[in-house]
Amino acid sequence: MRLFLDSSALVKRYVLEKGSETVLQLCSESADIHLSALTFLESVSAFHLMKRTKRISPEVYHVMRSDLSADLQQAEIVPIHPSILESSVICIDRTGLRAPDAIQVMTARESGCELFLTGDEQQAKVAREYGLKVQLV
Repeated sequence: MRLFLDSSALVKRYVLEKGSETVLQLCSESADIHLSALTFLESVSAFHLMKRTKRISPEVYHVMRSDLSADLQQAEIVPIHPSILESSVICIDRTGLRAPDAIQVMTARESGCELFLTGDEQQAKVAREYGLKVQLV
């Protein structure tokens, strides 16, 4: 199964919270994981916020970053082509979705994923409107 994770879903691989078990299970069952080029930066930013707010220690932050970098070697990173940017602008105009979320949805659509994982209800709603099969985690 071609699985696409947005940043909110990917972070659940490293931080135990609601939805983590589902993300871990689906990732272990899928040999074809796709991510937007934006996902790495958004995930690192989320980890950094956790460190800055003392939710995690600096040591845990470095472990999580290292694990993320290693996992990225196994994933298909979908570049943000001009066509994705153009469709993201249309998505934003049509739905009011935030730019990073629109890029994730349009990248998932471009990747031909069979399942889009997200932790964001608004993003999930828009992804469904664009014909994606979505699982909210």
